[in-house]
Amino acid sequence: MKLRYLRCESRKNPLGIDPKKPRLGWKFEASEGCFDEKQTAYRIVASSSAGGLEGGDYDRWDSGRVDSYDSLAIAYDGTAQSHQQVFWKVLVWDQDGQQIESECAHFSFGLLDSAAEWCADFIRFFWNPSTPLLRKTFRVEKALRRAVLYSTALGVYEMHLNGSKVGIDRLAPGWTDYNHTLYYQTYEVLDQIAVGDNVIGGILGAGWYAGYFGPFEDKGYWALPLT
Repeated sequence: MKLRYLRCESRKNPLGIDPKKPRLGWKFEASEGCFDEKQTAYRIVASSSAGGLEGGDYDRWDSGRVDSYDSLAIAYDGTAQSHQQVFWKVLVWDQDGQQIESECAHFSFGLLDSAAEWCADFIRFFWNPSTPLLRKTFRVEKALRRAVLYSTALGVYEMHLNGSKVGIDRLAPGWTDYNHTLYYQTYEVLDQIAVGDNVIGGILGAGWYAGYFGPFEDKGYWALPLT
């Protein structure tokens, strides 16, 4: 028997999530040819590091044993702070009392109070037919333990660090009703930053915000029309 498909908010190891009590889930996979195996209880444990999780330091959360068949939408009930990482796994008991342990999974919280914590301003410019390119240098004086980039744009964008693309997203941040909602992305970028001088860059596009939108080829549905 195995435990597979550990998910948080239906995603594999998500970054920058907003719910303070995200829903966790897993799949209980029986041995081939066995049809009477079932989960009878579970225990979810969570730590601030992968090493702590393996070492039994459950400083984020320990659900204790819960007698239940449930394996979907189990609410995380541990500590929740902006930027916080959580490493977790689940232990399950079958009908014979045998315990099965999953591998480690993880998630991180984003800006849980984005209105107060988002301190960056939009970089404004007049739209033109070319694709705007942004660039800024910064310096890192000593080795970092963790580096996270939060970014967004009105339109579409792509971020780069030291000449390499950040993340795998295309056409981020995605379409929304910009009058009410604007998504932001969270990227772990420690591997792309070096001690010393670094360069961060952005490629911007009009996207749905200021470009064509809808079946009638309207321009600038939310923003001023392009000229």
